[in-house]
Amino acid sequence: MAGVLALCMGAFSWVITLTGLGARLPVGTIICVFIGGMFVVLGNYMPQFRQNFFCGIRTPWALANGAVWRKTHRLGGILFVVLGFVLVAAGFKQGPVTFGLAAVLAIFTVVFLSVYSYIIYKKITKQEANHAEN
Repeated sequence: MAGVLALCMGAFSWVITLTGLGARLPVGTIICVFIGGMFVVLGNYMPQFRQNFFCGIRTPWALANGAVWRKTHRLGGILFVVLGFVLVAAGFKQGPVTFGLAAVLAIFTVVFLSVYSYIIYKKITKQEANHAEN
């Protein structure tokens, strides 16, 4: 993952430099494609993340329970891949509506995963409490 991030940052610096030197590049397309690609790669690795405080969907509920962490990251991986493909498509179909849609989808993904993590946590802790009583 660090290699993908380094590759994208290197590409961004070259695009900025070349644009500053007068090259006419589709900067919006390039940035959207690279960021979308990063989301696709991140989404593919996300279900493999172990519970940690450094990277991933670090809601208090996911950090408190391993099962919540796994379920949240499994769904998060799928949603991040979808978001990545939407960002790549937004890069080729530029316009305020397209970028607005991509931004709303990104915000929705973050909020949805936070709420999903909480709901799963409540469900699992309720099941564990019921098993403890029996």
